[in-house]
Amino acid sequence: MRELIQNGAKLNNGPGAMKDAVAWADVKVVQIIWDAVNANLSDTDELLDLMGCATYTGNLRILQFLLEKGVDINFIDSTGNTPFDYAIFDEFRYNGMEIVRWLIRHGAIPMEIQSPLCYVIAEYHDLAKRMQMSRVLLTNQSFVNQVDENGKTPLLVAVEREDLPLIRMLLDHGADGYQADLLGQTPMNRATIWKQTDIVKLLHDHGLRQ
Repeated sequence: MRELIQNGAKLNNGPGAMKDAVAWADVKVVQIIWDAVNANLSDTDELLDLMGCATYTGNLRILQFLLEKGVDINFIDSTGNTPFDYAIFDEFRYNGMEIVRWLIRHGAIPMEIQSPLCYVIAEYHDLAKRMQMSRVLLTNQSFVNQVDENGKTPLLVAVEREDLPLIRMLLDHGADGYQADLLGQTPMNRATIWKQTDIVKLLHDHGLRQ
């Protein structure tokens, strides 16, 4: 495709071709198509979907290129998701942690996922990836106590997962141990009821009481 465009081939669907190039993770083709169609963000909403598509590829160069061209980093697509949502949906996404780190640094926010930390703690099954992605998310302090749709904090979800290292990390980052979910459950009473003695001790060591 690159050679065809450079030799004057016409593009009947510029935005569609560009989306294909983004999916192929070919930044050179993206740049060539962009110039070939003289991309104007006011002409078509289809262009605005490129950032979400680029997130799938894990290609930071394409994301940076699109951002510099004015593509909205928080564009909400037809499914109600932003690039940030796509970046953390799949724990095995290529280059996922670097993408999330880059998105946070550039002011990206989730839309479909109410609490990124709660999502990662609840849905990531690989312990190492769960810890690594949580550490990345904790670079945005506003995520530390952000509740999910059930009013659960990341700390409460971590207690439910019985993930001691993650509980410790959340507490070290200022997680609120007294905030209750919609059912009135706190991390301490959850751990006490379920006789999670190691977790109860850890919470006690951080000054939490019933």
